[in-house]
Amino acid sequence: MSARIPRARARPRLSARQLAGGLVAVVAVGALVAALVVRDGSGSAASGDPPAFATASATVGALRVTGGYLPQPASPSVAAAYFTVTNGGSVPDALVSASSDVSSEVGLHDTVSHGSTASMVAISALTVPAHGDAVLTPGGRHLMLMNPTRTLVVGDHVTLHLRFRNAGTVDLRVPVVSLTAAAAHEHG
Repeated sequence: MSARIPRARARPRLSARQLAGGLVAVVAVGALVAALVVRDGSGSAASGDPPAFATASATVGALRVTGGYLPQPASPSVAAAYFTVTNGGSVPDALVSASSDVSSEVGLHDTVSHGSTASMVAISALTVPAHGDAVLTPGGRHLMLMNPTRTLVVGDHVTLHLRFRNAGTVDLRVPVVSLTAAAAHEHG
C-alpha cells in the first residue's frame, strides 16, 4: 500500500493589471509616509520646504554653521554628524578638529568610491572657501564619532566642539534624529 502524497498547490499568477495596482498602492503608501514626515508638530503641512526636524546652527567669526544633525546610529560603535559651514568672509578658513561630549575620538572623514564599492578615509581638515560653503552629507564628507559613551536615541542632543583655523571654536548642539527623518531631510 502506497501513501498518497498531496500535490503542491500552484501559486496563482498575477496579471499585469494586478501587479500595476499593487505598485500604485506601494507608491501611495510611500508618499503618505513622506508627507507625514515633513508635517510640523501641529499636524498641518508647513509652508515651503521644511526640514523634517529642527537642525542646529551656530556662528563664529565670519562662519555660520547650519543644518546640524546626527542620525540615530545603526551601530553602537559609530555615529556620523552632518552640517554646512558658510564662510561670509573674504579669507578661506578650515575646520581643523572636532570633539564631542559623547565621544573621545571624533574625526573628519570622506567617502571615496572605488567602482562599485566605497570606503572612508580620514581627512586632516575641511576647507571652507571665502564666500563659499563646505557641506558634510551622508555618502560624502562627515564628522565621525567613534565609540559613543552612551546610546544615542532620537530626541537626544550631542554637543560638537568645532575648531576652525582662523575663526576659532564654536559649540554646535545637534539633535539625534530618526533615519527616516534624516532621509526625508536629505531628499527634501
